[in-house]
Amino acid sequence: MMVDDGTGIGIGYTGTSGWRLAVNGSVYTAGQLVSDSGIKGYNTASSGTGVYGDGGNSGNSIGVKGIGQSSGVWGSSSTNGVYGTSPAGTGVFGNSSSGFGVYCSGSKCGGTKAWTNTSDARLKTNVVTISDALQKILSLRGVTYNWKVEPNAEKEMGFIAQEVDKIAPELVSQDNDGIYTMQASQITALLVEAIKEQQKQIENLKSRIAELEK
Repeated sequence: MMVDDGTGIGIGYTGTSGWRLAVNGSVYTAGQLVSDSGIKGYNTASSGTGVYGDGGNSGNSIGVKGIGQSSGVWGSSSTNGVYGTSPAGTGVFGNSSSGFGVYCSGSKCGGTKAWTNTSDARLKTNVVTISDALQKILSLRGVTYNWKVEPNAEKEMGFIAQEVDKIAPELVSQDNDGIYTMQASQITALLVEAIKEQQKQIENLKSRIAELEK
């Protein structure tokens, strides 16, 4: 049943609840579905999908594409806020000129596979081995903490970005609101060079001990 209540059109609804178009059920389009104010999908069933896009199997087809000043695609769910799957490309792709390409906020963020970063030598320039890595590692402070928004939640482990910024500024940046962020995974490169420096010190000490024992 389609109802026009003067403010919008409801399909399967007796009222539109303020939406220009409200549909109770699935919506299918063979072309693009465009709205100046965005598209929202809400599922009231115990399981299902609010917004589902299938780009097919050809070329550079896209299932769901969102463009916005704050969030291109935003999802909230007790299971999967945003879910993407692709047989040959990228399940979920995010790109931002000034913010986060992909942002996750929840009790946990992750999956069953390791996060993979592009690291091809052909794409890099100005490559320099990290110097004074051991001293930098010794200057870092690892901490446990709680987020102020969840002071009674399980404690987490990490660093304080402002402290790291004074030691390894390459790992730290600020978002548009001035909030400090850091790329903690890149500390691995610092650790590798620090271990190598420490191993050299150990080898030198072993040589000196061997000379003294002669």
